[in-house]
Amino acid sequence: MKKSILLASLLFLQCTKENNPIDRELHYFDTRGVIENTISKLSQEKPKVEKLWKYGRAEEKRMVEDMDWEKELKLFLDADINKSSFIGSYDSTRAGQMITYSLKSNENLPVKILSVSQDSTDLEIHAIRTSENYFFTTYGDLLLRIKDEKLDSYNIHTVQKLLWFDADTTVVSGKVLY
Repeated sequence: MKKSILLASLLFLQCTKENNPIDRELHYFDTRGVIENTISKLSQEKPKVEKLWKYGRAEEKRMVEDMDWEKELKLFLDADINKSSFIGSYDSTRAGQMITYSLKSNENLPVKILSVSQDSTDLEIHAIRTSENYFFTTYGDLLLRIKDEKLDSYNIHTVQKLLWFDADTTVVSGKVLY
């Protein structure tokens, strides 16, 4: 009985340790850390956003004053490739201020490419995600720009194709106004 309690405790501690961002090992660019920091700043500053939605041929543009930043930038959080099971799954290449992580051909993970361009105050994160099964295929092209250490703009372009249906294309763009 004592052994099972000890084993359960160790498993619980291991699970909580894995989810603690302070204890994460970084093998690639810290996308999650940057996005979480950006969400925290935006939630405090509450800037307005000039937002554009496109769905198929329909388009809507308006000013948004009360943004749920965690929800808005969730796909960028999901583009984090520093998960323990992803270690060794990406090749990296550097060209000037840009580093690109490309999924190895023998791997099958949702983030196919993650590119990061960075200088002293500006940062650009570009990710391409795909996933597919027998019933659907999804494609996502994500771009986030930080200028002078503040979120400047973001663009999320997705295509979803369901079996027997036409593809649905959605674009969400935001320009942050301070």
